[in-house]
Amino acid sequence: MKTGTYTGDGADNRTIAGVGFTPKVIFIMGDTGNASPVVRINTMAGDESVEIDAAGGGGVNIIQSIDSDGFTIGTASSVNENTVRYDWVALAGTALVTVSWSGDGVDTRDITTTGVNPTFVFIAPASGQNQPPTWRGASPSGDAAFHGNTAQAANLIQTLGTAKFTIGNDASVNNATGTPTYHAFAVEGGAAAYTTGTYAGNSTDNRNITTTGMNPILVFVKIDFAVNGTFRTDGMGGDKSKNFTPLAYAADEIQSLGTTQFQVGTASTVNLSGFNYYWWAFANEPTTARKRLWISE
Repeated sequence: MKTGTYTGDGADNRTIAGVGFTPKVIFIMGDTGNASPVVRINTMAGDESVEIDAAGGGGVNIIQSIDSDGFTIGTASSVNENTVRYDWVALAGTALVTVSWSGDGVDTRDITTTGVNPTFVFIAPASGQNQPPTWRGASPSGDAAFHGNTAQAANLIQTLGTAKFTIGNDASVNNATGTPTYHAFAVEGGAAAYTTGTYAGNSTDNRNITTTGMNPILVFVKIDFAVNGTFRTDGMGGDKSKNFTPLAYAADEIQSLGTTQFQVGTASTVNLSGFNYYWWAFANEPTTARKRLWISE
């Protein structure tokens, strides 16, 4: 795994190089209110990316390709608005697999993740489906996953299993109409490379959340309510994080990433009394040679 930053210049077919490996997954978020964060998975064909927000969507001229040492971007404001700061995350490794499938509307459908027993799964519908991404880790438990700006819901990613995960027939993950293509990545993480947890909001500012045994460089937080999530990389300076919606970077959400912890403020997206929050943290530290999550294969 690697994180980085660049400044938009509006130039088409712009190469961002120096990642040091061939990514399998790229996330990009910009300090602009003109676009949502975006993701591209290496199973996506041609010039295709997907937005991470409640409406989903995406399309061309965003992350145009994944390259041997980085990625290429177009002119869309979500990735290359002139003078805007962008932060990116590149994922690869032997304990991360990418998969794709055509929707068939069949409930309780197994998706094979050869060689990986997933502890985190992220699904992105094909561009044009206008469905938000769906994700889950070891928490929440049971038939529950998060989906855009909703509270946890059933019939999405139903379970995580041995070399597979199981999906329902919700349109975000398995719509039969038009047999759309879905793209996903699955991670098998050890405690020093990926971990997850939950906490109860208490509206206390500068609150530290412990990530035992790992130093996070990417953190997602999602309230169990119909509000979008937020995330932060280690490259974002100061008190800044990016909401899943088209908003500029904001303060008082994920305020910082530190040694075996991250810090949250009092924003409702991260720490409102009376609500439960789920978090997913990723680091650059493998537990064993087999679990070299973020090192190129």
